Amino acid sequence: MASNSENIVEELIEVEVLLDQDVLNLLKSFNLSDQAIEQFLTNGYDIASLSIIEREEVEALLPPPLLADRTKSIDGLNKWRISQGLRPVSKPLKEICQSSSSYKNGASSKTSLGARPRAKWTAQNLISRSKKGIQILEQFKTTNILSKKDRIFITHLIVDEFTDEFGKLTREELINRSAELSVLFPTTEQHIWYQLAFCRDPSGKKIKFGRVPKGCLYDRNNNYLSSGNKVTKTPTSNPLRNQSGYSDILFTVTAYQESKRWFKHHHDEWEDLKRRWEATSTVRLYEIGKLEVPSYQSILEEYPVLRTGDGYQLVKVDFHQKFPEKVDLLFNRFVDFRTRAQVVFSNEVSPQGKPLCDFLNHDDLNDDSRDCITATLIPYVWPSVVMRLPNGAKWKPSLQEVCDSSIVFMKSLTEYETELARLHNQNRKRGLPDYPVIVVVGEDIRGANQFIVCFNDIAYKAETFLKALDITFKIYKAYGIAFPLEATGPWQFIASYFYDFDVPNDRYKARTLMLISTLRNHLPSK
Repeated sequence: MASNSENIVEELIEVEVLLDQDVLNLLKSFNLSDQAIEQFLTNGYDIASLSIIEREEVEALLPPPLLADRTKSIDGLNKWRISQGLRPVSKPLKEICQSSSSYKNGASSKTSLGARPRAKWTAQNLISRSKKGIQILEQFKTTNILSKKDRIFITHLIVDEFTDEFGKLTREELINRSAELSVLFPTTEQHIWYQLAFCRDPSGKKIKFGRVPKGCLYDRNNNYLSSGNKVTKTPTSNPLRNQSGYSDILFTVTAYQESKRWFKHHHDEWEDLKRRWEATSTVRLYEIGKLEVPSYQSILEEYPVLRTGDGYQLVKVDFHQKFPEKVDLLFNRFVDFRTRAQVVFSNEVSPQGKPLCDFLNHDDLNDDSRDCITATLIPYVWPSVVMRLPNGAKWKPSLQEVCDSSIVFMKSLTEYETELARLHNQNRKRGLPDYPVIVVVGEDIRGANQFIVCFNDIAYKAETFLKALDITFKIYKAYGIAFPLEATGPWQFIASYFYDFDVPNDRYKARTLMLISTLRNHLPSK
């Protein structure tokens, strides 16, 4: 009896796989990009739904810059559905021509807003009525940049005339306009345009974003005084609910929870996992941001996929989502910093750091050793200060303890477990959490040849020291984790000098700003 049940389960699994493979093969036959195929799959389309999908849904699913994929998918769906005896997805040719003509002549032959129902005015339609709006959209496709000035213009374009004709935008309309704009201008996140004060997850629990809604659409909608004093015509249903893949925030939260469960069981499907991880990054960062005192341990418990050897790649995805302009700054700036530091640090470091400074004068050092020594010297330019531990006790860490909280040197990996256990026990006695540390392996610091970012039983191997430093920093900043208590000053210097983060107003600020000024004013020798 048990074997029969197992056979039935196996047959069901096989059928499900075949169905998924049928969809994948069909989409691949359209010559779509991987990104376009992913859009169909992550939104749950199967053979049955593709046989009834409407053109408007395809357009919402594949917005700019996926217009070529949109054309291919519509053409492919037309041919496939006709071969199956189904009607095509395309509108009649006459409608398409009229639509195209209307778009091209948008500003010269403006359609009155009142000539269409309120629900028909999407962000794309409103922008297409303005020559400058079309110009901004075309410019964005080329540069991928939406300036603050252009964002303000688009905000006014979406709100002002619409309000004159129909009255204030409703909550649902603001949600839809912000979702549409985040698709048209992907570098500007949806919450910049509009963010609700709260939403509810699938269990009904309230997720609070703030005391009141916010975003430039919300502000303009509240502050704009209609010149026509039109009476608000509240729509009876949610406009675009059937046309847009971004119907409301609840949809996003639900999809995120489903993906979170999926991550736990599909560690081996790495490329698919990375795409899903990127798609859910915004909601995940919001969820982590709700933690009172986030630690890497608590994040690993929620997202065990980060424990894999390639987990650091997912950290980099989240950092890129949060700080896209800061991704490569460390690599771009460190060589120049190294040259300046070799001169400046010789006068700034404490006596314990002088031997390390002398190593930098050796011509036989490779780049990794030189980078490693230079970074290790950073804590030696900070005076040791007395600090209060979580248990209330006072503690003045030694320079070695400050260094060990971030970089640990080993002659071989046989010392690995012993050293990490020592650090863990020290942190536990002081009531401090464990931190990610960079393990540097080599006969001595001049012969460093292995670099591993470690956290308890997790090891991320890095090809170079700079990559290990970058991974460690991004773990802290991507998830809002506090720097090691004893090494806060050095890490804040790294954050400000290399990544352009603001210097916090604390006891380390004056020293950080002075050191940055000294380094930047020093002209390295040619």
